[in-house]
Amino acid sequence: MSLEIKTYDASGFLEIEELHNLKYEGDAEFHFYLTLTIGIKGSDSGDLFSILVMTPMANKNYQINKNEKHYLFKYGDNWEALYKSLFEIVKSCSADSWDESVRKLSNHFSWEYDGIR
Repeated sequence: MSLEIKTYDASGFLEIEELHNLKYEGDAEFHFYLTLTIGIKGSDSGDLFSILVMTPMANKNYQINKNEKHYLFKYGDNWEALYKSLFEIVKSCSADSWDESVRKLSNHFSWEYDGIR
């Protein structure tokens, strides 16, 4: 089964327009949480998965919570490059079942049901 990103949101820190215009140069330092709705391609539903996105400079200066294991940096210098990276990660997590796909996705993202199932 193939997976797809259905929606995305910068968790209230960036408006969608700002996210689409995202671009940084060299030593820019910022980070934000990105929440993706990911589901089976062709279906209307999906689950929420989140990831901390940061520039390489922020990675040097930001103290990542020791429990935070889902982060992405060095993703390029604009939204298209970031989205392409996320698209490739999601695509690589496609599996024979939803449960297997979620296990793979959970290696990259925090899943909304982590610790519940």
